[in-house]
Amino acid sequence: MSNTSNVDNSVANPGEMGWGEEIQSPATKFAEEQKNFQMIAESDPDFVTRRETMAENAGIVKSVKDLMLADGMVGGFCARYVEKVIFGKHFDWKAQLIGSCVASGGMRLMARRALIEVFMLNDPEDIFGTSIVGINNVAPFGPYSYRAGRRLANMNSGDGSYCSVHVKGANQFGILPCSTPGLVSDDFPEPQNTTLYRNWGNSNSYMDKFVETGKLYKLLETELVKDVDQTKIVLVEQKKPLMICSMWAFRPDYQHPTWKLSDGTPVWIYKRDTSTSWAHNMSVDGFITGPDNKEYVLIENSWGMNAHKNGPYFIIPVQLYASWCNNSEQQTIGEIDLTNISPAPLP
Repeated sequence: MSNTSNVDNSVANPGEMGWGEEIQSPATKFAEEQKNFQMIAESDPDFVTRRETMAENAGIVKSVKDLMLADGMVGGFCARYVEKVIFGKHFDWKAQLIGSCVASGGMRLMARRALIEVFMLNDPEDIFGTSIVGINNVAPFGPYSYRAGRRLANMNSGDGSYCSVHVKGANQFGILPCSTPGLVSDDFPEPQNTTLYRNWGNSNSYMDKFVETGKLYKLLETELVKDVDQTKIVLVEQKKPLMICSMWAFRPDYQHPTWKLSDGTPVWIYKRDTSTSWAHNMSVDGFITGPDNKEYVLIENSWGMNAHKNGPYFIIPVQLYASWCNNSEQQTIGEIDLTNISPAPLP
């Protein structure tokens, strides 16, 4: 039961969104996603078939669990903590500035999945870089992936994209290291110049210069996820975070009576905000058990480090997530082929 004395009825000030095309109705967005995914599944069934994961590194797993436990998470898995084990802190992502949520969120998940593969699953590969700043970036270059998906959807103006084409773009055209020679941007892994970002999103001419390099590093697998049980398997057991595209909006519900982070910050539980909607992509980063032994799902946003009461993410009860599954498009960020990277020193 909610602690009504701690209820916060404020509505979050949403950032930029960008799921689908702005003028589309929700029904049209979902129909487009379903059509795209069906075409992908028929043309490349191996890409949408689950790959079994490799054996875990017991030491890294323990370190992740220890950090989660310090933040009141007694079970499950949250992909955010892998970066903290490897780098000593959570990544400080900059806020999404245009309707690039599918690319902005996907870029974060690809960076985390790469860390999971190399360090947590003992995959004999290397990561793109050793920082989240500049060309030596762990993350792939966001605008390249943004255009790859929009190219497949024939989107050549405005902002926005779809989960389905975005993951297929990362397979067909690959993902691009920020350190690629000749790549120019005012910032990495995403431009802070909105005109530059939109130019990338609306023209093949930018990405065509780098396709040969991008194709060296491909997303090899995705899976359409439809329910809680499937989410728990792919995220907790297989360590594959998910993209979720929908019209659902969220707001704070209550401050958890006992749950605190390691620095003493109270954890807030969120609820659906039915007074508005977000045509938006977010990241399903964690399927966790709280200190009350109840299951929750941790959702990270691309609106900056202070987007929500606990930072860039919010936490919802698993029962609410189950309903959301019926009103969203979700796909995993699975195995990534990074075998062509030259080895880089560890951070």
